[in-house]
Amino acid sequence: MRFRNITKTFLPFSQGRNRLKLAISVVIGFFIALFAFLFTQKSPPNIDPGDILYVKKGTVEHSTIRLSGGPIDEFSFFADVDFTQKRDKHEPAAVFVDHTGQIFFGVLPDGVLYIRWGSDKILQPNEINRKRGRENKVSPGKWNHIGFVYNKGKLITYVNGNKSWAKFVKDKTITPSEIELLPGDGTASAAYPVLVSRALTLQNIRELRGDSRYYIYLLPKLLFLLFFGTVTSFFALSVFPPLVFPHRGKAVDADHRERRNVFFIFLINFVFFIFFNIGHNASIFLNRSLQRPGLRSPSAYFTLLSVIGLAALLSFVFKRITGVPHGICLLYTFGLVSLLLFITVFCTFPFFDDIYPIVFNGLFSLLFSFVVAAPGILFILHTAPRGGRK
Repeated sequence: MRFRNITKTFLPFSQGRNRLKLAISVVIGFFIALFAFLFTQKSPPNIDPGDILYVKKGTVEHSTIRLSGGPIDEFSFFADVDFTQKRDKHEPAAVFVDHTGQIFFGVLPDGVLYIRWGSDKILQPNEINRKRGRENKVSPGKWNHIGFVYNKGKLITYVNGNKSWAKFVKDKTITPSEIELLPGDGTASAAYPVLVSRALTLQNIRELRGDSRYYIYLLPKLLFLLFFGTVTSFFALSVFPPLVFPHRGKAVDADHRERRNVFFIFLINFVFFIFFNIGHNASIFLNRSLQRPGLRSPSAYFTLLSVIGLAALLSFVFKRITGVPHGICLLYTFGLVSLLLFITVFCTFPFFDDIYPIVFNGLFSLLFSFVVAAPGILFILHTAPRGGRK
């Protein structure tokens, strides 16, 4: 009963209106996740769609590609690869294998790329290995963008957007028919594998590397975006009506003053964030910070737990400052955390070329304003009518 009263205090609507708000929030969360998914379905950057033989938007543990056509003299393959378990001490881990045995592309246990191209068996030259060290090797336990480009007899390998080594091969005519990605015991995963029937440039490769990180754990990201988009929408539908629509009551003068102060804070923060481009810069920082850790990194969970802990502490601070019931403060801070996580997941998608910076500035200014103006907003929510309009 007590929680029900807290809910009615926090949400100035009847139960029927609450169900309607929840339904609207679910629809909004669904469309946010859908639009994010549609944005990820664009073709690889600066590559003609007609040249793409195969592309997988997301992660894959094993896949078979069937090709048709005659001999080729240009060929490119790239993917993000993560080896999740220890491999045999001598045998290379297969990443790309042609069914006819003409092509084998893999990684040795020490991180060196290994290719068998026709009759050639190619390892990274020792002098290059000594000169460049780890930057030419695949690092264990994290995602690495690797691949190769074949162009009229010349074979070049790449690790994380940088050229590893180049070599001319004897067999210049290759006719791949059926290709397996990550054959074996399923101890490795690949993200955003791209197979192209032409030789890519270094610029293409680096753009692919930058774009590929969005497809790592794509499905969990979409589910998180759906959940946090729904919660954030519900939070917004619960908070904004009391701020926008005045109500009659004993504290009408104080309520009007607090509403005016809250709107002034929102306006000042929005102009400030746009003028200094703070929100867009913050989104770029989040985007770059989340490139490598992924969702399985312990640091990601530690950060999430830290944010939740700080949110719980913040609810006690709000309770101390405003004197509003703790339940309202706790629900309010939960909405702030949901908004923060929504923005974080939102920044992991390739929106920077499609959405104006004002969107990110608006989101971050909104988050900051909700924290700064929390005492006034909590007061308005506390004085709002319970269970419907009065």
